[in-house]
Formats: sequence, C-alpha cells, structure tokens
Amino acid sequence: MNLVLFTSSFPYGKGEQFLETEIAFLSAKFETVTIVPTTFGGGKEKRIVPNNVSTLEPVLLGKRNRFLNFKFTCLLGFYKTIIKELYSSIKSNQLPFFLSALNIAYCALSDSRIKKIMLESTNKDVHYYYWGHGLSFMLPFLEKVNAKQVMRLHRGDLYEYLHNGYFPFREYQLSACDFIVPISADGAKYLSEIYPNYNNKIKIHRLGVKAHFDISPLPVKECFNIVSCSALIPVKRVHLIIESLKTNIKGQVIWTHFGDGALMSELQKASELLPPNVTCNFVGFVSNNFLLDHYRKHPVDLFVNVSSSEGIPVSIMEAISYGIPVVATNVGGASEAITNESGRLINVDFNTSELTTIINSLIDKELIFERNKVKESWRELFDASENYKGFVDFLTALR
Repeated sequence: MNLVLFTSSFPYGKGEQFLETEIAFLSAKFETVTIVPTTFGGGKEKRIVPNNVSTLEPVLLGKRNRFLNFKFTCLLGFYKTIIKELYSSIKSNQLPFFLSALNIAYCALSDSRIKKIMLESTNKDVHYYYWGHGLSFMLPFLEKVNAKQVMRLHRGDLYEYLHNGYFPFREYQLSACDFIVPISADGAKYLSEIYPNYNNKIKIHRLGVKAHFDISPLPVKECFNIVSCSALIPVKRVHLIIESLKTNIKGQVIWTHFGDGALMSELQKASELLPPNVTCNFVGFVSNNFLLDHYRKHPVDLFVNVSSSEGIPVSIMEAISYGIPVVATNVGGASEAITNESGRLINVDFNTSELTTIINSLIDKELIFERNKVKESWRELFDASENYKGFVDFLTALR
C-alpha cells in the first residue's frame, strides 16, 4: 500500500513544520511515501525524511510556470465547470484566485510525473492532499483514478469568508474526494453547513505535537515572560500585542516573538514606543527544534495569539504541551484547544485593555494556572502519538 502526499513545499523551504512529525507516522504504515510539493517554498534545502519516503521536484519550479498559462488543452473537456467558476470568481471579485487555481491545475495535469502517478495507482493506494489549495485544485479534473483521494482542510484553505465568499472549484473538489479531513470540529461544522451533501465524507482528525516529558521552567520573580509565535502578516494582528503592552503593565515584562514576515520592520518600529518596563525581542524565523528548545530551557509565563482567523494553531498545541498557559482569540477551533485549565479565550474584536488586564492578573497572581493541568489538556487533545496514529489507521483502512 503506497501513499502520495501533495504538499505546499515540504520537505523543501521552511514551512509546514507540523509535517515533520506526521511524516514519521505515515512512513511507518505505508510501504512507500512519495511527496509531491507545489513549490520550493523559498529554499531548495531539503529536510530529512524517513528512508522509504521519496520527494519529487516541485510542480511549479519558478516564476515562468507560476503565472497564467493559456494552453489549457487538457482542461477543455471541463469547459462548463470552468465557465461557471469564472463567473462566480468575477461576481465575488476573486478572479486572480480563480486564474491561479486554474493554472496550478493545468501545470499539475500537464506534468508527466503526475500523469504517471495517476495512471499507475491502484485501489490499495492513497492520495493525500495536505491542503485544500495548491495541487488539490487538480482534483476536479482528474478522470479515473484508482487510488483513494483524501484532502485535509485547515483555515485559509477552508473558510470561504476569508476570500469574499468564494473558493475555486470547492464543490468539485469535495465531489472528487473520497474523504475530507478538517482539523477541527469548527471546520467540520462550517463545511457541513455549506455543503450538507458531503457530510458522509467529513472526518475530523486533529493535528498533534510530539509527546515529551518536559515542562517549561518555573517563572522567575524578576520579570514576566510572554511569548508569541506566528508569521508577521495582517491576519496575525501582532500589533495588538504591542498595544496591549503599551499602558498600565505592572512590573518588568519581556515579550519574545518568534517568526518573520512582511510586517517585521513596521512592528519593530511600533515596539519602540513600549514603556521602559517592557522589553521586546523580535527573534525572526527559527526552526521548530529551536522554538521547542526555548520552551524547554527558558521560563515562559504566557503564550499569546491574537489572530483574526485560525484553524487550530500548532503553536498553541506546542505551548500547552510545555505547560505554558495561553490567551488567544476565540476564532476557528481555538475553543477546542483552550480550556479554563489551560488559558483564556478573548473575543476576536477584543479591546486591548482586556489583554492588559489578563496579563496583570497573572503578574499579581490573581489568576494562576497549574502547569501540570495545562500540559494535561494537551495530552488529552493533541498528543501526536494518538492523533496521527488514529489518522494513519484511518488512511490504511481505506484499501
């Protein structure tokens, strides 16, 4: 039984760190795993994968084939579908999104390696699309494929309201799949309400974090340590953390942010207005091992996530696995990850003074979280050895 895993860039680039854990479980149960990335993801260095895992070069190798290609000869038989989607994309002001999806589908279906994969697949094989965008855009245009087709859905590849109510070829994707796997109950509910005809295909399988025995060192009295971890892009709203730390924060606070992005310089400049008792460190991008080592060796009092949209952030799973309490906006599946034992949820449109109040209550010890109980909430929900084992058992049972 063989698996083909379609990714955004993994094992190339620096993204999709969570697949570094999942790939070990997949390779242990399938005879072979073939990874087909969409792009290099910003770097050609390849991460280490198990011995029975092979990796193809990305389907989109450069700018030349990342832009619209009008030679859609392999898609002519689907002109009615394409015209319908074209109309919907224009109506939703999402024409570039549609054209990009169509071009990716064309590039994939024109790739001789993918043609070979589809032709040689058997009913004992599984094709696993890690995202609802990228190479899964070819799903509606596949003719007869013997392998089972499974598509995971997270956040930006799931919630259509993030794209003005339009997602290219969504219903055709769902129709072409044997199973659709959202990572949260919130995602499953959202999908089933919009596309009730596919309820029987929806199976929730959460992501997970490796089991370990570590708990972040106990906080020190001299200062209060806050950590956040995300790309520095608008949806993550890291500027709201800065606003929350600007006024009325008690005592010495050190805020460390891991991650980079287009807003790095802007946020660094904004952080210069923080009061003298608040120290800010923008570390930039680090490897997943570096981040976890930080949790292992340094005291962290609080993890903060103030995104306007999420699936279930792996960054939250990682924090609670080290017994670090979390404050996060109540979006996506965040309420499935955070309990009263592990942190606090705040409204997506929260006033920054609310976050300030929570931080101060932790500093004053008016609000206390027991680290063992925080870690226990991770063990119950996001232990990779349980979640990925269950998911792989699901995949292998499809033959």
